[in-house]
Amino acid sequence: MPLHGHLPTLYGAAAATADATNSSSTAEGDPGGGEDDTLSLPEKVFPFIEFNTHPPQFEERPRDQRVMSNRVASFTCRATGSPEPKIQWRRNNRRISGNARLIVVQVPGGCILRIEPVKYQRDEAVYECVVENAAGDTIRASAKLEVLSDDPSSIPAGFPYFRTEPKTKAVEIDHTALLVCDARGTPEPTITWYKDHRPVDLTNARYTVLRSGEC
Repeated sequence: MPLHGHLPTLYGAAAATADATNSSSTAEGDPGGGEDDTLSLPEKVFPFIEFNTHPPQFEERPRDQRVMSNRVASFTCRATGSPEPKIQWRRNNRRISGNARLIVVQVPGGCILRIEPVKYQRDEAVYECVVENAAGDTIRASAKLEVLSDDPSSIPAGFPYFRTEPKTKAVEIDHTALLVCDARGTPEPTITWYKDHRPVDLTNARYTVLRSGEC
């Protein structure tokens, strides 16, 4: 009966090739004669790996902000690419490395620039998100920050303001914490909750946002 060899195939990340020469293994049968069975084995196997690369593309660009002095401004920039792109923030073509007031936060797939507190005139500028990887050209997106004086007489009509701001609370473990944020403005403002400078993951069942703005 013929001897059939079953050999595994070696694959790389995308493809594999084998440069093989035949070597023989002989199984002797009947001493009086008969058919020799030959098993062919690959002598060398060279894996060939292809990497799927593509240049960076924006998923979310920073948006223009208009905030009151001594409040908070937050810019978000997200991008995809392979290899994973590097994201940095610039102002006046100078990299922002971050400090106690200008906070750079790396998040999955992106980077957040948070300015707290915003200073009137000092922080007014165009902020640029710069994204690059080894597979393509550098891409850029910019957003303008406009800072208003906190003088009530200079605040535009309809500009959003807080009626109730969240307060620090002490809560026992495994109990519920209720934080309240109430804002008014025309048009009606959108309230976004942050934790440690990052947007709260509202897909997490532990967090619930009520229509009134409570969380």
